[in-house]
Amino acid sequence: MITVTQSPSALIAPDTEVLPLTTITTEDPLPGDSPGSDAANGVAGESEHGLPSGSEQLDVSAWLQYQDDAHHFQIAYPPDYVTVQLSDAELNQLTPRPVAAVYFLDPLLNDPASPAAPPQLSIRVFTKEPQQPLEEWLPAVGLFNPEGGWYTQPYQGKTATGLAVFSSDFMAPGWFVYFTANGLVYQLTPLGTEAEAMLDTFRVLS
Repeated sequence: MITVTQSPSALIAPDTEVLPLTTITTEDPLPGDSPGSDAANGVAGESEHGLPSGSEQLDVSAWLQYQDDAHHFQIAYPPDYVTVQLSDAELNQLTPRPVAAVYFLDPLLNDPASPAAPPQLSIRVFTKEPQQPLEEWLPAVGLFNPEGGWYTQPYQGKTATGLAVFSSDFMAPGWFVYFTANGLVYQLTPLGTEAEAMLDTFRVLS
């Protein structure tokens, strides 16, 4: 079941241990999480660990929450955004094929009825064997190409830890964040400062 609520308090991460790369935590942030000079001016820059920054300035307390109980995740998003769940026919056009996908669109930038640009944030959900490390699964399904100059870095959000993948093959946004738990892989593709703030609210549900 998919629900949309307006209860920001639910974003507080539980004290739950999950698989590596998806430990739900609000402690031990990576160095460089504080905004740099660009972020202080409201411009997204990069933190010391190479990840985009600047989203720390946004107030997400009034954002809506998107919750997918079937695939065990939750994320907050701006109230003016529109959510679009992909149909089976649309999922069949993606490689590798996800089991579910949802796009978050700013209607001022993208027509939800006929999107002509990338969504502000996309979430694609895949399945994998629970014992297979994420670092092995990504190149096996074509989502990581080290020979092409792609590289990875640990990603530390406010509620979850994952793996960021960077590639110069894509003009925008050029990076993806992966979380994994209980045989599922979540691929989040952010575009813009609001989408980066959404990343910080993503969490896996037990």
